[in-house]
Amino acid sequence: TVKTNGKGAKRIISNTSTMSFYNPYWDPTSSYIVFTGQDDTTLPDYPDLDLYRATSSGSELTNLTNTPLPYRELVHPSYGAGWRSN
Repeated sequence: TVKTNGKGAKRIISNTSTMSFYNPYWDPTSSYIVFTGQDDTTLPDYPDLDLYRATSSGSELTNLTNTPLPYRELVHPSYGAGWRSN
């Protein structure tokens, strides 16, 4: 549990040299987290974005969409829902 002063916060998924993860959204039971994954090897021209899921502990990282460019899926930070653009 994260306290109001921020203590107890824990990083679940870390960026790597080839992937960046952002816009997390918890499922209603807090068992899984869904987020946008960006393949940094496709930068700077056109980033490849897919939706990923992991358990609350950060295990079982799964690419849910795995679609090729030009399609890009992302978790919209305001709505907590998946979107596709091209």
